[in-house]
Amino acid sequence: MLGRRSNGPAARRTAPRARVTGWTLPLTGRPEGLFVLKNAMQTLRASDAGLLRQSMSDLLRDVARDERSGGVAKSRACLALARSSKEKPDDFWAGVPAEVSELRFRENLLAARYLARRGHPQAWDEVKTAGLKREPELVAYLESNLTTD
Repeated sequence: MLGRRSNGPAARRTAPRARVTGWTLPLTGRPEGLFVLKNAMQTLRASDAGLLRQSMSDLLRDVARDERSGGVAKSRACLALARSSKEKPDDFWAGVPAEVSELRFRENLLAARYLARRGHPQAWDEVKTAGLKREPELVAYLESNLTTD
C-alpha cells in the first residue's frame, strides 16, 4: 500500500517553513560555508528553545564556577548569566579577584549591577567599593543608568 495517504493526524501536519534570516553568503569562496550555514539554521529551527536556553545556562554556570576556566571566560559567563538568566547569584557569582585586568573588572562591575537590578544587591555592594577607586566614572554611570526600580 505504498503511495496511499492516510487521513489521520500525521497527514494533516504541515511542513516547517523557513523564515527569512537576513544572513547571506558571498558568491565566492569555498562551498563548505554553505553547508555549515544550512545545517546550523536547520538545527536552530528544529531545536526546542527552552531546552537550548537551559543547556546554555548550565554551560555558562559551569564555566563560571570551574577552577580550570580562564579569567576572561569566567567574567564573560558571569556577565551573561547576570544579564539574561534567572539563576541565583549564589550559583555562579564568586566575587572579583583583587588583581584583574581593566576589561575583566569592567565586566564584573556590569554583571554586579545587573544582579542588583534583578534584586540581588550583595554583588554590587561588594564590587562598588573597589570600583570607586578604579573606575569612579563607570560606577556613577551604572548607578544612574541601571536603576533597580
